[in-house]
Amino acid sequence: MTIHYPLFLLRVFAVFVCVYLAAVAFFLPGASSLGFVMLGVGLAVLLVTYGLGARHRTLYDAHWATKAEVKPFVTTLEHSSREVLLGYAFGQLVAMKPGAFGRRELGHFLIVGPPRSGKSLSARCNLLSWGGSAIVVDLKGELYHATAGYRERVLGQRVFVIRPSDIKDVDSLDCGKHLSHRYDPFSELKSDEFIRAVATGLLDPASNGDNAMFALRAINALFAGIKAAHILGQPVLPFVQELTGYGFKAFCLELYKIPDEPLRRAIRDFLNADPLTLDWDNIPDAKFLANAWANMTTKLQYLFTPATLRVTSGSDFKASEFFEQPTTVYLSSTNPNSRRAARCFKPCSAPSTRRSSVTPTRTRSVNASRCSRSARRRARSSYRSSTSGWPPSPVAAFRLPSTCKACRSSTMPTASATPRRSRTRRTRKPFSRRRTCKSPASTSARSAGSSWPRTRGTA
Repeated sequence: MTIHYPLFLLRVFAVFVCVYLAAVAFFLPGASSLGFVMLGVGLAVLLVTYGLGARHRTLYDAHWATKAEVKPFVTTLEHSSREVLLGYAFGQLVAMKPGAFGRRELGHFLIVGPPRSGKSLSARCNLLSWGGSAIVVDLKGELYHATAGYRERVLGQRVFVIRPSDIKDVDSLDCGKHLSHRYDPFSELKSDEFIRAVATGLLDPASNGDNAMFALRAINALFAGIKAAHILGQPVLPFVQELTGYGFKAFCLELYKIPDEPLRRAIRDFLNADPLTLDWDNIPDAKFLANAWANMTTKLQYLFTPATLRVTSGSDFKASEFFEQPTTVYLSSTNPNSRRAARCFKPCSAPSTRRSSVTPTRTRSVNASRCSRSARRRARSSYRSSTSGWPPSPVAAFRLPSTCKACRSSTMPTASATPRRSRTRRTRKPFSRRRTCKSPASTSARSAGSSWPRTRGTA
């Protein structure tokens, strides 16, 4: 409930005046009728002004879209290539169109849902219909296999795929051979401000907490390395990787030989001295510089892998070409470590992009850990008389039937995982009493004289 305070205070004041005059009139001799009149006036004012200036308003106005609100976004199957499909609402196909909500651009979208709810299907449908340029973060490679050929042959776009973990040939692209194109994200940095911003994003001083001073000092050295690669026309990451391998002193002296004032100033800021006149055997803040140098080289190690260096050794396309000709780039990786794969793509993103924290899940180990101790004990005792090896798969251990061998031959669940070896454990005999199995299969086995377990163990 939202209250208009001036009207509320005015109403309270009017009621108070009427009640006060009515109370005074009751105590005056011969003025009782006036008291009733004033009391009636006060009640009338209260009834008339009750709720004046107040209206019901919820704290937040977010809600599910109504049919009238969805109507401007209804589209058909022959929709424009500049629309983004959202799904179905009220039995109609809904898409976001340019100009919605008074904006020229389409805006941003967030699709949230549990597994197998259609998130990847939505992205696939939009990639098959979207006619503009696109950058697809597709770590598994599913969207690339499903949409790359269509976008290249039917939509007439240039298609590139970048896989830092798999690059063999940059002249041709074959999905079956896991080939990758090349892209040097540092090649289009046109000013010193952009170079320093990229160096700051890679070293990320905010992630060091109280030790951010080391990364802040190391930014000058990385800026000098990127600047030198641009001046010499060399790929940035291979050039910086080679220079850092020579050591701290050679890195500074070799870069200082390049006749560029911003580069030399960055080296002087890093050393806090002129490298030509510095006594390298007695550096005043040698420990601080050693920590700054270690901070830079450590954070760049995940970019110095052979695959990443090959991917960034050149550029098969430029980011500026996205506005000139429709182009699609798929960022894919066959690296099972998704955290490392996200770090490999960090130079391709904005300088301020933080490190991804995606952790791969392991369903089989989680399911195995949920198996209770009593369930494992029952499975072990029921498997004791079986001719197959022990232990069963973790999945099958949950639903092993505690029946005889002949009964289990037709109802045994198939195991999807290979049985793992276990340590030999001494256990006491689980058979405490004997019970005859009445199943037809066991009866036929007993009549044939075969050796089969006639008892069933209980844990």
